[in-house]
Amino acid sequence: MKILVTGGTGFLGTHLVPMLLEAGHSVRCIGRTKPPAAWAGKVEFIQADLKDREAVKGAIGGIDALMHLAGLVSFKNEDGRKMYELHVDATREL
Repeated sequence: MKILVTGGTGFLGTHLVPMLLEAGHSVRCIGRTKPPAAWAGKVEFIQADLKDREAVKGAIGGIDALMHLAGLVSFKNEDGRKMYELHVDATREL
């Protein structure tokens, strides 16, 4: 199965992706930060923000399943708009 993982380079994603690979799945990730070097040649990676509609369209093409793990976590008094854009708007677009 070809699986797209959003937020694949985050805390949850860096644990899930190796498990998916071990189970024999083909994995594509989209994320803002670069993937671990150990993933080279094993994971198709697209470095992009989920607000980039064209990148998301390209990432979704040809997948069988989506695991949406992307999220913005902050313990500071952040602008709530940034969190809304990622957690609500980007999820709706996916």
